[in-house]
This record gives sequence, C-alpha cells and structure tokens, in this order.
Amino acid sequence: MSDDGGPSRKRRILNSACDECHRRKVRCDGDNMPGNVCSECLTMNLQCTRMVTKKKRGPKLGSTRKRRISFPQDSVQSLITAILTGSDTYTVPSSQDEVRRMLFDLAKYSRDLEKEIDTLRRVKSIEPHSSTTSPPSSTLATELEAPPPRSEIDLDEALGDRLEGLTLKHYHGRHFGKSSHFMLLSTALDMRDDLNGKPQPISVHMKRSDFWDLKPWHVVEEYKPRPYTFPPEDLLKSLVSLYFQYFHPFYPLLQKPIFERQVFEEKLYLHDRSFGSVVLAVCALSSRHSDDSRVLYDDTTSKHSAGWKYFNQIEFIPKNFVDSPTIFALQVYPLSITFMHATHMAEISWVLIGPGVRLAETIGVHRAGFGKGRDPIEVELWKRAFWQLIVFDTASSMSLGRPRTSNTNDLDLELPTICDDEYWETENAFKQPEHKPSYMTFWIHYIQLMEIIGFAQRSIYSARRLDPWGPTPLTPNEWYQKAVVELDSALNKWMDALPDHLKYDPHRENSVFAHQSVMLYTAYYWALIQLHRPFIPRPGQKSILTFPSLAICANSARACIHLLDTHHQQYNMRLAHLMPPIFTCAIVVLINLWRGIRAKVSFNATKEMNDVERCLAMLSLYEDRFEMAGRLRDILLSVISASQLPAMEEIPSSKRGRSPDITGSSSANDTPEVAPQVRNETTSRPIAGSQRVSTSQYSNSTEITPDPFNFGYSDAQWGLPFTSNELGGMPIHHDMDMNFDSDNTAYQSKSSNSLATEPSYEFSPGQFTNKGPSQDEWNNFMKDVDALLSQLV
Repeated sequence: MSDDGGPSRKRRILNSACDECHRRKVRCDGDNMPGNVCSECLTMNLQCTRMVTKKKRGPKLGSTRKRRISFPQDSVQSLITAILTGSDTYTVPSSQDEVRRMLFDLAKYSRDLEKEIDTLRRVKSIEPHSSTTSPPSSTLATELEAPPPRSEIDLDEALGDRLEGLTLKHYHGRHFGKSSHFMLLSTALDMRDDLNGKPQPISVHMKRSDFWDLKPWHVVEEYKPRPYTFPPEDLLKSLVSLYFQYFHPFYPLLQKPIFERQVFEEKLYLHDRSFGSVVLAVCALSSRHSDDSRVLYDDTTSKHSAGWKYFNQIEFIPKNFVDSPTIFALQVYPLSITFMHATHMAEISWVLIGPGVRLAETIGVHRAGFGKGRDPIEVELWKRAFWQLIVFDTASSMSLGRPRTSNTNDLDLELPTICDDEYWETENAFKQPEHKPSYMTFWIHYIQLMEIIGFAQRSIYSARRLDPWGPTPLTPNEWYQKAVVELDSALNKWMDALPDHLKYDPHRENSVFAHQSVMLYTAYYWALIQLHRPFIPRPGQKSILTFPSLAICANSARACIHLLDTHHQQYNMRLAHLMPPIFTCAIVVLINLWRGIRAKVSFNATKEMNDVERCLAMLSLYEDRFEMAGRLRDILLSVISASQLPAMEEIPSSKRGRSPDITGSSSANDTPEVAPQVRNETTSRPIAGSQRVSTSQYSNSTEITPDPFNFGYSDAQWGLPFTSNELGGMPIHHDMDMNFDSDNTAYQSKSSNSLATEPSYEFSPGQFTNKGPSQDEWNNFMKDVDALLSQLV
C-alpha cells in the first residue's frame, strides 16, 4: 500500500505550473504532456519554461482582513496536501484536541476562501463595461450600472488595507467612495506601485507633531449643560467684525445690521441659548484671523487652538423635538461645519449636514410655499441657512464619495435674494440699486455650480445611477460619453453666464469681488477635474471617452495653481476654503508627472515640479493658523523630498510682509479691502524638497506679476484656459516653449534671466531608469508617503 502511495504523492507534489500558466493563473497540464510542454504553451506556440520561483503570498502588512486568519496558512496547506496525497495512509491524530484544532483551522481556511471568491465574483460582476454589450432594457428611469473605471468594492477594500493601522482613532472604519480625495490619493499610490513594481509596507517618519497629534482642545468633554462663556465686549466686537470680513462675503448666512443689533444692543445671546450658540460659532470662526491671545485655548500659545474654547461649548442637538426649530438652531450648523473644515475634524463635519437639513425640512423650508404668511426677513434668513447646507452637502459628498443627505428632486425652494444686507430694511426692501453689483450674485452662481456637480455625482459616481434620459439603447460607454458631454456643456454655459464683476481680472480694484471671482474659478476647475477624473485611462489602457480626460485634468490643475498663486501674491488674505483645491491640484500634477516618467515621455520635469512647489508655498501661508494646511503640506513634502526627481527652480523671494489691518485683530470699522502683494525677486529660497519651503515669496508690492500660464485664448482675457476644448488641446506635460501674450514679455525676460544658471531637466526615454533612485531608496521613500497618507484620514 505504501508503494502505491509513494509515487502518487511524489508526482502530485512535483506538479507545478509553468511560467506562462503561472502568470495567467490558469491550470497547467505540463507534467502530463509529452516533453512536459503544456497544452496552453502549445496552443500559443510559446516556450514552456519553469524559470520563475513561485513565492507564497503572505498577508499585506497592516491588513486586518488578512490578520483575521489566526492560524499559519502554510501549515493548513501542508495538512491539506498530506490528506489528499495519502488519503488511504493518512493517520488521524488520536488526541481530540488536536483533531478539533485541525477542523477549526480547516474551517477558517475554507471560510476565508469563500469570502475571497465572493469578493472576486462581485468585482467581476461589475467589471468595467464592455463596448459589445448593452444594458438590459428597463421601464425604470434608474438602472444599476457598472462604474466607469474600477470597482468601488475593490478600491474601498484596498484603500482600507492600505490606510489601516495608522489612522486617527475617530476615522477607523470610515467609507470613502470613488469621487473622494482619498481615492485620488489611492490613485497616486497605485502609480507609485506601478513605478516600484510592487506594494510596499508603510511606516511613520516625517510627520510634524504640531499638525498630527491630538491636542487638549481636540478632546470633547462629556456634555453637561453649563452657562456659556463669551469673550469680553471689546474682543466680541473685534471677532464679529472679522467674521463679516473673512466669511460673510463667501458664505452669506447672517444679516449684518440685524445680527450686530441683536448682539450689541439687545444682548440676545445672554438670555437665548440658541442664539448664544450662533454667537459662539461666529467667535470660533473669526478667532482664526485674530491676533488677540485671548482667543487661544487656556494654557497654550498655539494659534491652532484659536476658537476652540468657543466651539467646544456649542450645543447641536435640540433639547426636545416637539417644538419647531428656530432659525438660530439651524444657523449654528453651517457655521460649525465651516469651522470644522479647516481642522482635524474636516471629514466629521459631513455628519452635521444631515441634522441641519432635517431640521429645516421639519418646517418645510425646502418647499416653494414656505414663505407664505411669514416675515420676509425671517424667510430670507431660512433660505440662506438652508442653501448653505445644500452647498456643503453637495461639495462634501463629492469630496468624500458618500451619498447626499438632500435630494434635489425634493427641493423647489427659491434661491436667496440677490440683495445686499443694507437694503433689507429700507423703504424699497430687498431691492438692490441698479448699476450696483451685489455681493450675493457670487453666491447664486456658486449654488448653480454646485447643482452641476451634484448632477455629476448622481449620474457618474452613484451606485444606482439616475438616468435623466430614461431607458436607452446606449451602451455604458456611449451613456457616459453623453453624460460627460451634457455636463461639460453645462459648465461652459455656467462660465459664460458669469457677470463682468465676477470674471477673473488680476487688476480688479474691489478686493471682495476679486476674492469671489477666484473662489468661483477654483471651484470650476475642481468641477472639471471631478468630471473627467474617473475616465483617465490607466497606463496601457484606452480611454472609453473621446474626451482627452488626462489632458483636461492635468491642465485644469495647472491653470488653477497659477490662478491661486497669482492671487496669493496680490492679497494677504488667507481663505481657508482654498486649501483643499490647492492640495488636490498638486496631487493631480504629481500623478501626471509619474505617468510621464513611467511612459518614458520626453518632457521638462522641472516645470512640473515648480507647479507643485507653488502649492507648497501657498499651503505654508496657512500653517500657523490652520493645522490641516500643515498636514496637507507634510504629505506633499514626503512625496517629493526623497524621490530624487528634478529639483524645483529656486524662485527668488523676500520676507513676506503682514498687513496689520488684515491679519491682525480688527476693529468694527475694518473693511475687506486688501493691499496687493507680489513676489519680490531679490533673494533665494530653498527648494521644496527640503523640510520646509519658505513662505516669503509673497511680499508687499504695488505691482502685479503677470502669470506665466497665459496661452492667449480668445475667451480668456487674462490668458487662463477655461473650456474642455482649450484644456484638452494643451500639452499634458511642459515639453515645449509656450507662446505667451505680448503683455508677458517682462515676465519672459525676468524668467530667462533667473533660469540662466539653473540646470535644464528634460526627460527622455530611459533617463529616469538611468538616473533615478535605487530600488531601496524608492522603497524607503514610499514607506513615509504611505504612513502620512494613512494619518490624513
């Protein structure tokens, strides 16, 4: 009996797949074929070899899915081999404990295989669409369709494995969908792995504790009703003034004359707890822009603690749900969400949108007939608060890849009235004077842009897609092509509809309109990136659209960077809502750079890196007051500091000045007007590959530096490309001299002089392989990158 079992056992153990079958993961019959040449290699006329050493796969480092298998996998596989190869001779252990352990290990192993098979089946069932198959016909307007590029189940699970283990505790188990910034980071890591050849473990090495460690003001105490503590009268006046200077022009929520009357004349916050929460939220927000040490958290000098002593007192949940909510109960939500956006709780702020929307819907704010029989001023305040929540809901859901709380099909509320605050209580109430542009016009156009983004989320990113065209014979690829065309056309119409005072003009005298214009253009470029990002083909794949999605995304990011860079040179006003777009654009540029390196395309990598450096310099302006800026900047620095990519040009700089009336503690009479600032070309600064990049490139001046991103398009008075046709028709990389307008000859001359001594980095095929980092250096570098990305979420 033993003689029969021996050869069989030996024959089975020696059976191994050839290199081609191993690569394709198919069954190999080479051991049973003449000459040990398998049928697969014979069919394809290939040489059947067994040169590659087969390595057993172990669990991913930091993966909880793999750690669920608490038994050694190799031992179970050996046990299975022993049982199958010698079924007649295998001796069952006499110990019941040993048998029980074996059965438990086998059961766990079987269950794990079942889960892996189920996951693969689900991924296969929503594989990227085939152009040869059409979706089943349906009488419903909604269809369950495959997402465009990759499976969200696969991506979400992979991202969880990659980021698990080093995240902050309150982010554990969170979901981030396809449209989220974190999936964009995952794409960057995928591109890294393509260059590296395999995934790498992660470790923490370069983070700065000032921006990553939890501080005393981050810890929320158990709620106990207690009297509110407000700032002293003089500080309160300063903080209210700062709020209407830094936040009200961009997120119009309150009404300035009414609010100031309620605070300083009626002292309503002292005996109305709901209004007291609103005042605390206003103080928390404006504290970020105050130099008064009294706004800091107790026993600390860190400016990152500014406003937390007020924010931590706010009550969000009503005492009871029987009484109808007041306008104050609703206003505290958008104010608090705005505060949280620039903190370590930026992602958690998404949770507050839901209760706020539900409170408003409780009394029907979302319906057109809400204003009947009500005070027009009260109705307008309700509309402002509700629409701000809708905007936050759309933008946050798109950024995080999560479903929206609101449904636009259920909303028919009018948009806020285009009328400035000072004309609410006049004889002709709510009548904006003719020939005087309203600050509210910006907000209406911003809402309309968010509606376009919301439609993109429902039609392109949603799991169960809302099809506005009903049942259609279009293939999935044709459907996405049509959706992108419609959305792209809507964005073009939105841009064309902007009034003159909101069109970009670096020489605009009204600083509020200048800030509003930049915010609109930044959101527009972000929308273009979100629209075309899902359709960027992976290396070696063909795009499913006729749009040049990669070029549109890369050039949108580049145009946005140059727009924001110019604006930060002109103004010393720091707008926290510009930080996420700065980071996103930098990531897009880096991904495009890595793709070019991987494809061995000839291009000027130095100019690409200079765009990233601009983002680092801008984020550094926010670091002293916004901890999120420091985190984002640490991540970008970790990506480029050890990569041995071409160094960025040493753009000259000088010490950045400060405008006391803007960055300092302001009085009640301060206005939003800001002195222009530009770069002073006198001294040099370190490259961004160092631990810190100087912020001093933004200095006081009365001149405006022409932006180098000027391509002379007819639609762009100041040289910025807008439409998809313009952006898609531009080079993906900086690989040729650009034809600047004649107005930029001064900049050309200055640039040529400053670059005369700089080395020229021109990538050519094979250059990165010859002069790039070694494998060990690249692996060590990416460990730090993974670790920092892990702690971002």
